[in-house]
Amino acid sequence: MDSEVSSKGWLVRFTVPILIVIISTICFQFGVNVENISNEDSKGIFMHILYSLSLFTLGGVSLGVPISGPLWGIRLLYVMYYLAPAVSLGALVEHLFTSARFYLRFKILQGNHFVIIGAGRVATQIPEILNHFYKKKYKRTKLGIQVPIVVADKNKGALFSKYNIISCNAEDAAIIKNLNLEKANMIFILTDNDWINVNLFFQLKNHFLSKPNLKKIPKIFIRIKSEDILIELKQNHIQSQFVFFNVHIEAIEIMMNEAKMKDPIYNKWLNMIKQSCPQTIIFVGFGRFGQHTLMGYLNNNNNALKDSVNKVIIISPNAINELEHYKLLSSIQNKKISDKIEFELYNSSNENIKLLNDVIIQTQNDKSVLWVLGAGIEEVNLQTSTIINRMHENRYTENGVRNELFMLIRTKTTNNSFEEIVNKKNEKHILMPTYDIIADYFNNKFNEML
Repeated sequence: MDSEVSSKGWLVRFTVPILIVIISTICFQFGVNVENISNEDSKGIFMHILYSLSLFTLGGVSLGVPISGPLWGIRLLYVMYYLAPAVSLGALVEHLFTSARFYLRFKILQGNHFVIIGAGRVATQIPEILNHFYKKKYKRTKLGIQVPIVVADKNKGALFSKYNIISCNAEDAAIIKNLNLEKANMIFILTDNDWINVNLFFQLKNHFLSKPNLKKIPKIFIRIKSEDILIELKQNHIQSQFVFFNVHIEAIEIMMNEAKMKDPIYNKWLNMIKQSCPQTIIFVGFGRFGQHTLMGYLNNNNNALKDSVNKVIIISPNAINELEHYKLLSSIQNKKISDKIEFELYNSSNENIKLLNDVIIQTQNDKSVLWVLGAGIEEVNLQTSTIINRMHENRYTENGVRNELFMLIRTKTTNNSFEEIVNKKNEKHILMPTYDIIADYFNNKFNEML
């Protein structure tokens, strides 16, 4: 997309001057004469092209005004007299602006800057928090400070247009030098590719190890999607300057911790869950989000909450393998799974309405049930929540009352229309925008550094 826009820009830059030269030359060729050039001197197409080119350097002043020739040619040449210098002036202004941006970027890269590598959804949460952190940290020593944030991405994220965006490839061996990472204040490695992130981490680590006399090593946050890689890195690279994190793990940990979660809506929902203590948790989709939700739920500090769970139902096309992966992660992290918990698996998609209805009937006598909708597509989760609500309305316990239905619905970012449908309709149902909640993770980390 950016290359297409750039190509169109260059096309306009070349087309307009060429058209001016062509139109001006045609006017001269058809007999338009100017005040300061005699008819004898102005003969020949090459001279006419030369006069046309001179218009871009205010040549119209030395040529003089058109005095004779066809009326249409005189009027058209007058237009070119004004248009050509305007194009030249525009090119000059653009050059000055580009030079100024280059100078500012060069100045920012001189040191103590913040570098965000990978302009994706996670990265969008950082600049605003950095602004607050930086101004809070330096409020007594610097006034009106501008936070030197540099965003590096090969596709130039549009969401970062007001920051210094540098188009570069995170796999480039010269990235440490090009972004002056050695003198950065903080570095955020946030691409969607674990291989790229890990490779860049090792580049930086080896670079800093080769320079033991450095006064300061920047704080480096590295995003890791794979839980296995994350565990390996945390166990073998424990230096405080390197912070490895997983979006889903941190988001779930924050949501289950009232002290870390700043949003009162989530805390209210969590308090209701703690009071109700659901006996059954039903996962519709059990990928990374679902697995970390269950792990966070069963390993939180509230014993009554985790001890109340006696059944976990998983509805997912790959339920068996996902449960095995969950058990493997739990054993690696020394998080024991209670023997009393019964796992019930259905290798099916969340579009199986009959199966959803069967599960609702099966759990209708439980005092309370927690549904976790963790499919990767947020619209699918919202649709599933609507179906479950509609079915639940007609189901009652043996005592003639409906059981409590709690719902945690995964979304990627905050969506006002989703909130209108879900949160305001039923306070026991809540959206879980993982990429927005991760902002609290960075907030907490930055506050620790103040």
